[in-house]
Amino acid sequence: MQEWVDGINGMLAEEGILRDGSKFTDCSSFEHDGLTCLLFPFEGGNVDMGRLAIWRLKTHDTFGGTWLSDYVPNRLGGFENCPPEEPAETEDMDGGMSMK
Repeated sequence: MQEWVDGINGMLAEEGILRDGSKFTDCSSFEHDGLTCLLFPFEGGNVDMGRLAIWRLKTHDTFGGTWLSDYVPNRLGGFENCPPEEPAETEDMDGGMSMK
């Protein structure tokens, strides 16, 4: 997993998404539908969210990246012990990003 994390960090730094030498360090992985998914929490990183959103869309066919706030309800059936949320007017990008 560390090779994947290092590779993604390198790609994001090259694209100007991770700024000032910041890196994603506390990444997690899980398996779902036969795929290994990586979770990159945003805490502690100096992230250009606009560039990240564009990069995620450009690389979706390759990496399957999505926001955690979209992945959990749409692929995993929702968060435990949480009532269903009303559809938001704007996309929540503060929770983290999941990549398959």
